Amino acid sequence: MAADLEFRLIHDGQQWVATRDNLQASGRTLGELDQDLKNALLKSISFPRGARVTVMMRYDAETIPNYANLRQYRPEYFHRVVAIEL
Repeated sequence: MAADLEFRLIHDGQQWVATRDNLQASGRTLGELDQDLKNALLKSISFPRGARVTVMMRYDAETIPNYANLRQYRPEYFHRVVAIEL
């Protein structure tokens, strides 16, 4: 599935944060993140209301400290693809 947009995805210890150029969305849960992303896309002039946008969120594994011993997991395990109806 080809994505219309790609975002960098991190967890800052409190919430999920997806960023791309001048767009940013965040939420304590993935559901809240998706809703905030929808709101951010609606505010942008690029996408009209009613459009279907496929978004790829690539998890940035560099945000996990080396000492956490979690780098053994492949970063793509945390990638997300969502289709958002605006």
